[in-house]
This record gives sequence, C-alpha cells and structure tokens, in this order.
Amino acid sequence: MHRAAEQIQLLTSQVNEADNEELRQLRDYHHRTRPLEGEYNNLQRRFNDQEAKFANLERTMVTVRQTLTQAQQRAIEWEKRAKEADTEIDTIRIQLEGASGAETQLASEVSLLKVQLQEKEADERLTQVC
Repeated sequence: MHRAAEQIQLLTSQVNEADNEELRQLRDYHHRTRPLEGEYNNLQRRFNDQEAKFANLERTMVTVRQTLTQAQQRAIEWEKRAKEADTEIDTIRIQLEGASGAETQLASEVSLLKVQLQEKEADERLTQVC
C-alpha cells in the first residue's frame, strides 16, 4: 500500500508538473496572441464598416439607376414633344405661307377691282357729261 501510495504521489506530481507546464505554455501562447486578437477585432470592425459602406453604396446605386431611368424616360418624352412641336410649327408655317400668298393675290385683285371701279366711274362721268 505504501508503495502504491508512493506511485500515486509520483503520478500526481507528474500530472501537476504536466499541468503546470501546460498552463505555462497556454499563458505564453495567450500573451503572444493577445496583440493578434486586438488586430483581429480591429480588422473585423473595419470589415463591418466597409460592408456597411458597400451596402449604402449599393442602395445609392439603385437610386441613381432609378433616377437615370426616369430622366431617360423624361428625355424621350421631351424629344417626342419637341418633334410634335416642330411638326406643328412646320404646318403653321405652310399655312402662313399659303395665307400670305392668298393675301397677295387678294391685294392684287382688290387693286384690279379699284382700277376697274375707277374706270367705270370715269366712264359714267363721261356719259353723264356727254
């Protein structure tokens, strides 16, 4: 029994030494990795910030695309209106040219009628005098 107790004590001391050595190694490892843990936390924070910025950028891009699409649709609509207005202006210009030609023709007819009227009045005066 005495011998078994000595062996148990020997094993216990070996286990304690192994535990102490393991604890020392774990502490050393922890001290060596502590700066890396801080750096990892900083990198993780930066990554999260970058992810948030990227998400905001994507939302902004979607908004810009929608705005651009709307602007393109408006531009197409304004081009259509401009073409319609140009067509209407051309139609009015043609009508104006036609009206101007008709005015010139009417003016010449009025002048001709005035001359004819003056001649007729002159003839009537001559017939009354004679």
